[in-house]
Amino acid sequence: MAKIALVRPPTIMPAGSITTQQGVPSIGIAYLTGVLKEAGHTVSVVDAFGEAIDQFTRINDSNLLINGLTAAQIVERIPADVDIIAVSCMYSNEWLYSKVVIRRIQECFQNVPLIGGGEHFTADPEYSLMECPGMHSLVLGEGEETIVELVDAIETGKDISTVAGIAFLKDDKVVKTATRARIRGVDEITEPSWDEMPLEAYLDAGLGMSSVRGRNMPMIASRGCPYKCTFCSNPLMWTQRWIARDPQKVLDELKGYIKRYKVNHIEFYDLTAIVKRQWILEFASLLIRENLGITWALPSGTRSEAIDDEVVEAMKDSGCHSLTYAPEAGSPATLKRIKKMVNLTQMLMSMRSSVRCGLLIKANLIVGFPGQTKREVLESFVFMVKMAWVGVHDVAVFPFVPYPGSELFFQLVNEGLIRKDSAAYEAFLSGNVYNEVSGMLSWSENISHRLIKYLTVGGMGWFYFWQFLFRPHRFVASLWRLFKSKPVTMFDMALDGILRNFVTRKRKVKVEAKEEVPAKLSFKDVAKELGVSPSASSMAMNRAPSTSSSP
Repeated sequence: MAKIALVRPPTIMPAGSITTQQGVPSIGIAYLTGVLKEAGHTVSVVDAFGEAIDQFTRINDSNLLINGLTAAQIVERIPADVDIIAVSCMYSNEWLYSKVVIRRIQECFQNVPLIGGGEHFTADPEYSLMECPGMHSLVLGEGEETIVELVDAIETGKDISTVAGIAFLKDDKVVKTATRARIRGVDEITEPSWDEMPLEAYLDAGLGMSSVRGRNMPMIASRGCPYKCTFCSNPLMWTQRWIARDPQKVLDELKGYIKRYKVNHIEFYDLTAIVKRQWILEFASLLIRENLGITWALPSGTRSEAIDDEVVEAMKDSGCHSLTYAPEAGSPATLKRIKKMVNLTQMLMSMRSSVRCGLLIKANLIVGFPGQTKREVLESFVFMVKMAWVGVHDVAVFPFVPYPGSELFFQLVNEGLIRKDSAAYEAFLSGNVYNEVSGMLSWSENISHRLIKYLTVGGMGWFYFWQFLFRPHRFVASLWRLFKSKPVTMFDMALDGILRNFVTRKRKVKVEAKEEVPAKLSFKDVAKELGVSPSASSMAMNRAPSTSSSP
């Protein structure tokens, strides 16, 4: 049996987000730890963020910060007698420094096979392997079965080309093995193992995705999503198969966390949590029967088709605290173009029911899709007024960014609008998550770069203006909660973060050190190429002449 070290690199954030950006426990690594231990292996975990939540290091002369352990500190924590090392990279914006971590590990553990896994590697295995050619292999997609089989192949000297669901370099060419089928028996997957991770650091800090600040525990009740939105990388990572766990199994796991970790809030990180109405009703009834005295939330976004009055009442009675809807746009033309199968009228009715039952409701919108017109954006603004009227509490308006692995990303690459051979590519990746005004660019030929900044920030201001006009008591309540330092809504948290950011700037919060990243991009050169300020904390690719047609 092998000694395996799983590594989660630090997160990357703009310096201006130091008081508002948070990290959450890696449920993916916890699942891999569980299945590897069940297979008989010895597993250690280096969680760079969880082990140094309050440590910040500046990258070169940029405005980006590493939040967590540096590459050198990570290497120090990897056991010297390790047989295999696996590094996770879930988000493409973290590739900039994950690559540094990988190279440092390779320097110090030259004879140890290094595996990569996570959504970024699945989305762009060719680029990842070419940038880090010393990597042994990459696990693509759902990883539990693949990593156990791959580790066995490495330990026994078996030809890894027989392992489905991986990629590797052979004779300087990227080889992908047969696609691995999705795991259908999700109830048979070993539960996440948290013993090897600094879970208490997360719980004590109250870190999570929602506005609830207690001992928050992440869980997954279903896997995958049956839809194929063009801006999402889900079809490549998970395919279009949605598989739900047995509600009783979910409840049993939840009760175990309450008993062992004294958690009081559960956050479900499902891609699309509520697809089947009967499933959520059964799960809610189990929670009501058990009367566990906890709250739970769906912070990552869900659909509305199965959420009617009866479902909402059951969710509320079972302890549901908050719910995030994902309309993405208020324009039928935009929704059709991005393949977002949503009935906006039905969603508004569902939102109204949720608010009426006392749930905290948030909605996500995106502007700047390729082909989107100003008229379509105006329709989204009208939809925001409707959401304010029915009582939605928070709206987040994001600029569209092409996630590697999504249909729109491949379209833009084929059209020559994203160039992987450009020095600006990794700067584009580094700004692929954060809603930073200074680096926002539009990917619509109908909307200028300057306008996209006003549409995102102004869009949220537009929503809150109407919400507080319709319900002025909410504004007063937000100010009171801010005074008591007990934020509840995302609006509360934003105000709280702005104030704390102002205070920390006045006190000149110390960034621990500067990390020189030996990457091929230079932030000053990239800024010059893109025509944006070198202090911009988020950068994206400039448009280039189209070199080929879209598929």
